[in-house]
Amino acid sequence: MLNTIKNPYVSVAMTDDLRDNFIEAYNANKPNIPERIKILAENKFKSDIQLEDILWLKKKLPKDVRIYKLLENCDVKLPAPELEPRNPELEARIQKLKVLEEERRYQDMTRNVDTSRVRHPEDSIAYQSSCTTFMCLPFLSKNYITSWFQSERDESSVDRGSTSCALD
Repeated sequence: MLNTIKNPYVSVAMTDDLRDNFIEAYNANKPNIPERIKILAENKFKSDIQLEDILWLKKKLPKDVRIYKLLENCDVKLPAPELEPRNPELEARIQKLKVLEEERRYQDMTRNVDTSRVRHPEDSIAYQSSCTTFMCLPFLSKNYITSWFQSERDESSVDRGSTSCALD
C-alpha cells in the first residue's frame, strides 16, 4: 500500500557545469539572493536543486548560456511515495493463487499431448451450465421455486396434460 509522499518536489542532481553557473550567478548577485540559494551556497552547491532554483538561475544566466544545455546530463529525481510492506497472509494467498494459475496454464498447454486428458468434463458447456445451476440452487428457496412453478401453471392457458412439478 502507498503512503503519502514526504518530499513532493522534483529535484535535480547537480552537475559540474550547473554548479559552476550557480557559483557565477551567486557571486554576481550577492545582495539579492533567495534563502534557498544561500542554503545551497553554504553546502557549496553539492546538494540537489529544485525547480525554483533552476528558474532563479535561468533569470541570472547570460543570454548566450542555454539552461537546457546545462540540464542535459542531470538526473531528475521524481517524488515517490513510500511503500508499505504487504501483509504476510495476503502474500501467502497471492503465491498460492499464482501456483494454481501456473498449474492451470500448464494443464491447458499439455492437454492435447496425453490422450487420456484430451477431454475433461470441465471443458463441455453442459458441465459448466450444470455447475452454475448447482451453485445457484442453494440461493433459491423452496418457496420461491414452488411459487414460480405455481405462477407458471396458473398463467398458462395451455393444457399441459399430466405434467407435474417435482416440488409439489
